[in-house]
Amino acid sequence: MILKKSADFRSVFQNGHSIKNEYFSIYFVKRNDLKVGFAAAKKCANKPMRNKLKRIARELWRTNHIRYSLSAHIVIIASKRNLAVRHNKREEAFVKLLAALNEKIDADVSTE
Repeated sequence: MILKKSADFRSVFQNGHSIKNEYFSIYFVKRNDLKVGFAAAKKCANKPMRNKLKRIARELWRTNHIRYSLSAHIVIIASKRNLAVRHNKREEAFVKLLAALNEKIDADVSTE
């Protein structure tokens, strides 16, 4: 499912944890279901470029999230640096971030 409402985004930002690299920031809150939202900062670029950044993040999510069993509400924020790098480098960074996210979610489950 997809996070669409601003209240859902706000909840993830206020109550969640984050992990970052040079191309993406991921905010997440541990939940029983999986919901994902995509964003790009307004200071990042104009609207067409922000939409392109979100499309890049959605495609990376679509092709790579199946490898992990994630149960959380997640917001993925794409950085402007994505526009200046080749897809394979971007994907490699995204996969590493998903692996780190999976470890953090599993660590949260074991401590509860």
